[in-house]
Amino acid sequence: MKQAVVLVTGGAGFVGSNLVRRLLENDTDTRVIVFDRSADALAHALFAPFADRVTVHLGDITSPRSLSDVPGKELITHVAHAAMVAHVPQWEIDDPTRFVDVNIVGTTNVLEWARRLPSLERFLYLSSGGVYGDATADSPEAPQPETGPFNPPELYAISKYTSELIACRYGVLFGLDVRAVRLSWVFGPMERTTSSRSLMSPPYAIARAIIEDRPVTVTRRSLSAVGDFLSSEDIAHALCSLLGAVAPRQACYNIAAGELTSISDLLDLVAAVHPSLRRAVVADGESADIDHDPTLRRARWNAYDIERMRSEFEWEPRPLAEQLASYYAWVFGDAPTRCPAVAQV
Repeated sequence: MKQAVVLVTGGAGFVGSNLVRRLLENDTDTRVIVFDRSADALAHALFAPFADRVTVHLGDITSPRSLSDVPGKELITHVAHAAMVAHVPQWEIDDPTRFVDVNIVGTTNVLEWARRLPSLERFLYLSSGGVYGDATADSPEAPQPETGPFNPPELYAISKYTSELIACRYGVLFGLDVRAVRLSWVFGPMERTTSSRSLMSPPYAIARAIIEDRPVTVTRRSLSAVGDFLSSEDIAHALCSLLGAVAPRQACYNIAAGELTSISDLLDLVAAVHPSLRRAVVADGESADIDHDPTLRRARWNAYDIERMRSEFEWEPRPLAEQLASYYAWVFGDAPTRCPAVAQV
């Protein structure tokens, strides 16, 4: 992406910050504008080596005024929209309108602003495999394709699927190059609690146990539970491929490992990286660091079909063992800062 100027909403967050870093590393001509409500010390440290090519602009996607104040907007060539509120069951009860305001209205605000950018070449919407929702009679046993079916159950997933449709319609109405990606179960560098995200991945929970020098507790049923786990670093690589492509063939792409890994196997992989890892299996129903339902294996809980990304961009996720080793090397470079304790929600 020569001479690209990329605006990343939610660019100080989990996936967004990894994308920003990868964009800046990949091409010394690329400039990035980070648009986020806040940027903590961890984000600033991540961007520091590229201070001459990254601008952090604090703003809120629910406020059109914030967007209109973005500096250098006339030069922006690409927008990656990652800002959102993630699913937390209690948040849905306490403030359901927040999912609508941020994930739907906020996305519409960003699209409305972006369609007037004179140099815009592509709009990339970061969605979620949550849109596949709960399994239906039509949900495949084979890896879940981008074609659905769709059965989003909670407001987070509903808002993400709604925003996909809105983004697609904006593309039709205003001639925008709009693409969407759906992410699987993400872990990796820059995962931490924020005002928009508080449920952490199993690799994060495992890291916390190692940091606290105690066994990671796992319910017995969870040992056979599965997930399509993918590092934020590998996601950033895939997103850069999609942003830089001349003419992507598809409107939507799954970005995932493309295969299921059991919690038991995940623990074994981490133990190979960190032999100090200890585990304690507790009875189902007891409080535990990791507790997941092993019967969930279809729709959003399935592996996601990644043939579109693989065949078109020759993108392939690294082996999970390599992803985990990279993540834990990052974490233990400064464990208290990079993997802080999580308050119960």
